[in-house]
Amino acid sequence: MPFVEALRQFQFRVKRENICFLHVTLVPVLGAVGEEDPNPNPHPHPHPNPNPNPNPNPNQVGEEKTKPSQHTVQQLRAVGLMPDFLICRSGKPLGSSTKQKLANFCHVPAEQCIGVHDVSNIYRVPLLLHHQGVTDNLLRRLNLVPKPNKVKPTLTLGLTLTLTRSSLTLTLTLTLTLTLTLTLTLTLTLTKAFFNDWMSLAELVDSLTLKVR
Repeated sequence: MPFVEALRQFQFRVKRENICFLHVTLVPVLGAVGEEDPNPNPHPHPHPNPNPNPNPNPNQVGEEKTKPSQHTVQQLRAVGLMPDFLICRSGKPLGSSTKQKLANFCHVPAEQCIGVHDVSNIYRVPLLLHHQGVTDNLLRRLNLVPKPNKVKPTLTLGLTLTLTRSSLTLTLTLTLTLTLTLTLTLTLTLTKAFFNDWMSLAELVDSLTLKVR
C-alpha cells in the first residue's frame, strides 16, 4: 500500500524519536461462559465437580484472543513499521493478563497496550485513555513538555455526560417538500447527536396542521 511505504520513509525523514505509531486492533472474545452447550455430553460423569464455583457469573466473558493483533503487528514489522502503542478495541474492559500477553508477543510495553472498550458516549474515550496513562506515555515517547490544564476540559465534559441522566422530547416542524428518506435521516442524525439517550422521542409535526394565532 502506498501510504504504508510513505510512513516507512517519513519516519527516517523526521527521525524515529519525532514520530509515534498507534496501531488500532481488535481483541475479539470467543467462547462466552454461560452459553448452552450445543453438543451436551449424553453420558455425564457420575461424580460432581469436587471444586464447583460457588458464585458462577452468567455474564462472564470467554477468552480474549490476541492472535489477530499479533499477526497484524508482524505484518507491520515486515514492512518496516514498529507500533509504539496498541489501541485494543473490545466490547468489555481488557484484562491485565491480556495486555501482558500482547506486550510479550508484540514487543510493546504493557503500559502502552491500551484497552478501549465500548462506552456510552464518545467523550468518555479521552477519559478512558487518560486513566490508562496514554497522556504521560505519549509525552514521554515524543520528549514533549506537558502543559497544565490542557486535557481537563475534555475530561470534565466526559465525566459530566457520563453522570448526567435526563431526557427531552424534540418537536420537528416539517413541510411536504421533505421526502421520507430525508426525514428519517434528519431524525436519526439528531438522535445520534445527543448524549446518553437524552432525546427519548423525536416528534414530527406537519406544518400544514399548525394554526396561526
